Amino acid sequence: MQPSGLAVLARLGLDKPIRESGARIDRLRCVTTTGGSVFTLDYRDLAVGLHGVGLHRGVLFSTLFDAARASGMTLVTGVTIASLVNHGRGKVLVGDDGKRYGPHDLVIMAAGSRNAVADDEAPVRRPIPYPWGALWFVAKTARVEPELFQVLRGTRRMFGLLPVASDLVTVFWSVPVATHEQARATMRADIANHYPAAASLMSSDTPVLFATYTDVRMPRWDVGCVLYLGDCGHGMSPQLGQGANLALIDAYTLGEVLRTQPDLPSALAAYSRRRRLALHYYQLVTRWLTPFFQSDATFLGPLRDAMMGPLTRIPPLRWLMLQSMAGFHGREARSRLG
Repeated sequence: MQPSGLAVLARLGLDKPIRESGARIDRLRCVTTTGGSVFTLDYRDLAVGLHGVGLHRGVLFSTLFDAARASGMTLVTGVTIASLVNHGRGKVLVGDDGKRYGPHDLVIMAAGSRNAVADDEAPVRRPIPYPWGALWFVAKTARVEPELFQVLRGTRRMFGLLPVASDLVTVFWSVPVATHEQARATMRADIANHYPAAASLMSSDTPVLFATYTDVRMPRWDVGCVLYLGDCGHGMSPQLGQGANLALIDAYTLGEVLRTQPDLPSALAAYSRRRRLALHYYQLVTRWLTPFFQSDATFLGPLRDAMMGPLTRIPPLRWLMLQSMAGFHGREARSRLG
């Protein structure tokens, strides 16, 4: 969770369980396998007391889900929605068993980057899978540093540690999607060779999961009474760690425009105006940045190692990097940070 997402949770009165369950993150630090520093970005250089929180995604889900149940809304679970069909000015949701739900004045599509719900009126949605992903597992540790730590070797090897509790870290290992099963078999030895200090974190029976990423491109996020929110509308790789945070800001912004605009079309138009610049910025920066950390373009590795450190010491660029990492950008950053 970045400071931007934590700010939304604080406005909803939900940040306390997140902060208590997770681990404080003060900085992002990247080094090479030879011990050289690539860059360090500290949230506190942007504003005193600013920090992130590492946590299990399930903690965020349960916090939001419990708040939704407590609100008194009607929740229907265990249903797979296959398609949307028109009903007057609204939409009816059709389950994969043919059962219909609705009609609804507003449908929020928030099924993630792999959304498979069909809507004939939807704008062109282009999900483009990234060729790289990450094997990962959670490990117990006696010592947790308040940082997201990465060890890099070119663009084809990246090892990372993200604290997610007072005694837990998520360990991730960058691999091509096409060869991830082979990489799983040698992951323990590869990590020990890449960063020996982490060798003890993984045992022979440690359950290892695999994460993939999808770049989602849409010309617009609303059509009629349907709005595409979060990764469903603007999925990206996790290099900037913004996915859940952007979705929270999306949802909070939608709530604000629904309260302040005179009707639904005006609210959805206002939503798109308010979110367009920030979302396009993060998608563009993520697309540009990802090949420097996960790709077969090996020439980018030495370029990254040589240039990123000096770039982070140029005050205007450092400020831009910090506010981008924190989830704040442009006028939004200035208004939130004063």
